[in-house]
Amino acid sequence: MDKSNDGEVGHLMVDEIKLKSDLAFNCKNNEVIGFVANSGTIDLRGEFASLLANNESPTDGKSKEPAVYANQWRFRSLFNLTHNSEFFFNSGSLSSSELLRQFNHVVACYELSGVKIMGLVLDAGGPNAGLLKLLRKGEKVEGSWPRDSCLYSLNPMDPTRKIYHHHRSTHNQKSMRNSLHRSQTGGTRDFHRFTKHNRAVGFGWPEVADIYRRDEKRAKSGLVALTRMTMQAALLDQWSQMNVVFSKTPFQVTSIVEMMVHISQRLGCVNEFWKAKGKVSGDEAYEEMKLVACFEVIQQAVRPETEAGIQREILTLEYLLVIHRIFIIRLMNSKYNLNKNNIDEEEKRMMKIMEYFEEWMQEKEVYKKSQTKVGDEGERKRKREGESKSEKMRRNGRFRLGGVTFWRI
Repeated sequence: MDKSNDGEVGHLMVDEIKLKSDLAFNCKNNEVIGFVANSGTIDLRGEFASLLANNESPTDGKSKEPAVYANQWRFRSLFNLTHNSEFFFNSGSLSSSELLRQFNHVVACYELSGVKIMGLVLDAGGPNAGLLKLLRKGEKVEGSWPRDSCLYSLNPMDPTRKIYHHHRSTHNQKSMRNSLHRSQTGGTRDFHRFTKHNRAVGFGWPEVADIYRRDEKRAKSGLVALTRMTMQAALLDQWSQMNVVFSKTPFQVTSIVEMMVHISQRLGCVNEFWKAKGKVSGDEAYEEMKLVACFEVIQQAVRPETEAGIQREILTLEYLLVIHRIFIIRLMNSKYNLNKNNIDEEEKRMMKIMEYFEEWMQEKEVYKKSQTKVGDEGERKRKREGESKSEKMRRNGRFRLGGVTFWRI
């Protein structure tokens, strides 16, 4: 391996994989190589030595379960060299405390061999979220731009150095796509935003699927398709939900521009849109700013009387544009170059982009309260409709006694 002046430097990656069979075995010699005990990971050498010596098993009396998952740790160096480091088998009951033990063990092994661990990359799944909480010592992550203290933990082998935590961009981007996909009729999400005219409008996946339908219609009429949207990317199933290419497709610039043209035609501002769009320059930063300018043209064309269907498309378009700027231009772009010359400017730009989610979180609270108020009023109305005459009198401050009506003062 290439080495820096201070020795090898890199970060750890961890992910859980499902084993193909209920027992982990070496297919070259058909030997079982993985078991899990209730007490934690078994010492296989001690286990088999005891069995061969006819002694009691170290885990005798404890139930043994077949390993169905393996937690895989990998190392990636500063020079982009990677290798597998360790596997930890489990029966499907991996806990955050066990992950913390693995983390400390793997970090210690590298640090003792002279390799400096500077980062940890993982997805946001259940035990991983618990691990990060333990590493943060319970500190809560708040807002769209968390405090620096939420982003790292101290190196267990050298507390003067920090290990920074990174969520896997591929998982994050798919999660954002899946959330949008669930916001539809029969879905488990209900995306709403307030428009500039203070109107609560729902939006979600149907507007994305329409991009594919418009492109399909163009193709059937003999015109060239404008986007890369396919049926698999628009009408998701369990397999296509896992495909990274399909996950990125709705957020590609071709999908966004197609939707912008469609909306600007409906709003009657297509000339202003093309003026802002101009010719493709090849400069990614400039093209990004042009997309933002095009979206502003569309926003300015919205009127209070603009129909809800167009408002939904605009809110969906804004979501696509934000995810495009975060993931397609930056975090999932192998050509994206972050260096000491542009890092401050990029931080400001990312903070500006993340304001979208900050504003949305604030709107969600307002929307929740408005829905609760509407629900409460409806419930009160239903109760009033079912009241008897005497109950209505009591609610209005009156009651009858001996055939005489009294008013409460």
